[in-house]
Amino acid sequence: MVKRKILKTILLIFFVAICHMPYTICSLFAEDKIIAIVNSEVVTQKDLDDFANFMRMQLRAQYQGKELESKVQSMKLDLLNRLIEDRIILREAKASNIQVDESRIKERVNELKKRYSSDMDFQRSLSQQGLTQADIETKIREQFLTYGVIDAKVKSKVVVNPREVTEFYEQNTAKFYTSEGRQLEVIVVDKEDFANQVYKDLKSGSDFNDTAAKFALSVDKINASKDGELNREIEAVVFNLKP
Repeated sequence: MVKRKILKTILLIFFVAICHMPYTICSLFAEDKIIAIVNSEVVTQKDLDDFANFMRMQLRAQYQGKELESKVQSMKLDLLNRLIEDRIILREAKASNIQVDESRIKERVNELKKRYSSDMDFQRSLSQQGLTQADIETKIREQFLTYGVIDAKVKSKVVVNPREVTEFYEQNTAKFYTSEGRQLEVIVVDKEDFANQVYKDLKSGSDFNDTAAKFALSVDKINASKDGELNREIEAVVFNLKP
């Protein structure tokens, strides 16, 4: 009876302490809600948000600004389904004792870093997304484990006759057509006078990345096709540029 009273007192103190925590900490408790249960494993809102932030960093090579955010938001439901599927596949990966070469993880991280003007810029972007480099390495490791399961359990059992490949190609040639494209390095600023300063520096002969570093800006790399993917005026300029 005495032990039960002591336990109730401790729980009451803990509850009062949490209620008097700063707003940001209280918000953390409220927002990190359970959104799915995979077998006996819990998936929280934070898991989904971290996954979305990870995908945002990966998509930076193709999208930027509002287009990037719109793409991430449109993927939210698919990301939850994919997160649930990944949890199931990762459990199978552990059961099958599938291993990942750590050098491949470092290589993928370095590929991500190349999309930023410096390591400091990369770390700053991670911080803004609420992630650390260790989080990124974990996500990449899980991706490789997922690929490992698919290779071992699915791809190794699929056999395609070369004649079937040829027939499919001949019947679907339009699907294999790729329009003319460009890979661009882009600096985005939100004020016209600042943009003019950057433009003036580039016109003086400064290297693109040197200018980005000088003004503490990040350089985004995007791939664009000549099929209305860009604004018409921008597309006209881009596809008349020399390398």
